[in-house]
Amino acid sequence: MKKNWLKQRTGSFKRNEKLELLLTELTPALQLAEDSLGASLDNAFDNFFIIGAPRSGTTLLMQLLSQTNSFAYLTNLISRFYASLGVGAKIQKLLFDSEYQFKGELNIQSDVSQDPFSSDLGKTKGALAPNVFWYFWYHHFNFAELSYLDDKQWKNSNLSRFSEQLNRFSSEFQRPSLMKGMIINWNLLQFSKAIPSARFIRLSRNKYTVLNSIYEARKRYGGSYENWWSFKPPEYAQLQHLAPKQQVAGFYLSIEKALDSQLRIISPDKQLTVNYESLCNETESVLQSVSSKFDL
Repeated sequence: MKKNWLKQRTGSFKRNEKLELLLTELTPALQLAEDSLGASLDNAFDNFFIIGAPRSGTTLLMQLLSQTNSFAYLTNLISRFYASLGVGAKIQKLLFDSEYQFKGELNIQSDVSQDPFSSDLGKTKGALAPNVFWYFWYHHFNFAELSYLDDKQWKNSNLSRFSEQLNRFSSEFQRPSLMKGMIINWNLLQFSKAIPSARFIRLSRNKYTVLNSIYEARKRYGGSYENWWSFKPPEYAQLQHLAPKQQVAGFYLSIEKALDSQLRIISPDKQLTVNYESLCNETESVLQSVSSKFDL
């Protein structure tokens, strides 16, 4: 993978290098298998992307929406197939869908013992738990160090393959797709124009809670408050010389400003803002508002 913040991990967040090597070996073969499936079917489903600041409740919303059975969501198992969603979807169905079982030969349990609403800085446990799926984005978009694409990087990204993969995934499960999309916070307008089926659910949360949580995540993920955590905004070159708390504040303001300005232009029919506190206190009502807004 290209240079990005995902490699700056410590402790339990360090990558499993054996897993990374195995995925590197498998991915080209899996892509060939994906191509052999033929062109993706015409897709009548929308593609939903959860956006907003890190630590604003995006993982919880993803987990809650995944439990509604209204979406085809990206799981920890399918995250291994970041270049071949169609193949990954078929293998997941083969392993876990009761329609494809025979006389209990596999008898794989679908993580019933796992808490469906637990996570650790966005990481979940269990094959069928939601995955952040950043590898999928890095595979198709020409990101460098920053989580912002300039015009050249945008043109060199593989939008057609990205869209085709999502269409195949939705068609396989016959539901709209659901995934995190905060990595595209700063290119949301371009993305919306390129992917007409994109729908956005924005999380909002008390800003002081978010700021403190991002600050603490630096220590847990990178081992020090001095180390950057999460996406690097367009202003990173200016922010990196500031004190850690000032960096966090600048990072948060960059996200909110970028989303505010772009969502004013994107059609209201394609977006919904969800408040984290309401999500926790009035869960059913908020989930119903998502369903009603997008006619799910």
